[in-house]
Order: sequence, then C-alpha cells, then structure tokens
Amino acid sequence: MKCNADTVLIGSKAVLVPYAASHVPKYHEWMLSEELRELTASEPLSLEEEYEMQEKWQVDEDKLTFIILSREGVEFPEDQAILPSDPLLKKCPMVGDVNIFLYGSLKSLQSPLKAHSSEDGEEEDAGHAEVEIMIAGMRDIIFLFSQPSTQPDPSDRTFASSKRLC
Repeated sequence: MKCNADTVLIGSKAVLVPYAASHVPKYHEWMLSEELRELTASEPLSLEEEYEMQEKWQVDEDKLTFIILSREGVEFPEDQAILPSDPLLKKCPMVGDVNIFLYGSLKSLQSPLKAHSSEDGEEEDAGHAEVEIMIAGMRDIIFLFSQPSTQPDPSDRTFASSKRLC
C-alpha cells in the first residue's frame, strides 16, 4: 500500500519493511512449499505471477503488506529513522510476512473507537483490521518468539496465524 511505502518498524527481535520487488524471489521460494501454501490458503504462482502480485499489493488501498526481517545480530541506531532502502536492512534475513487488511472508511480507521456518520447521516462501519502473520521457518519462530527462560516446542509445526483486531 502506498501509505506504508517508506515505513520501517523496528522491534527488539524483528523489523517490518514494505514488501518490495527485491523480496519476491525469497518469498516465491517459501511459497513453493505445499505445506506453507496450505497453511496460508495460497495458490501456487509462477515467479512472474509473484512479481505481479507484489506490484498489485503495493498499490492496494485496503491492504498493508510487510516483510518480517530477523534482527538477530543487527543493531540499529536509536536516534535516526530507518528507510526501506537503508543498507543495514540487507543484513537482516527475511523470515516471514504480515498482511493487514483494512475494513471501513479511512476516517473510521483513524479513530476506530468513535462512531462516525456519513454525509447522508448513516452510521459508518467503525473500522477494523484483520492481521495475518506468516513465519516461514521453525528456526525463525524459535528466535522471534522465544524468551530466554522458555523455548517453543520444535515439533510444533504451526507456521501461520491470523487474528481479527477490533
């Protein structure tokens, strides 16, 4: 989506960057996995179709797509903004993606706890988003979600999750 084109979100273990054409080959490699496609309800696509999909998602008005990068071993300066083109991000391996589907008017999404009326007096959808998170590999799940005192069970084969946010 255009509104997240320059957005980089930096967390303690992961970084979210906009899904760019440079991410497509790795993403396509992941999606060759039948298991991952099944878990994400995805259809098999050719590499060319994957590039077309990335371009479509980039201009989609009701969807934000981020690639999840692992921060393992990478330090970012705390006092400056990072842009998607920052060379430091190339040191962070891709581990998954986040899709955020937006529902409702832009006005309602900007302040979802308030009721809004349209120009004709009708109450509008209060706005909500649906978030889908995919982590492509077990090692990445362990790193991203483990705490020093607890480790996830490596035999757990859950790779995808979805939550509805209100």
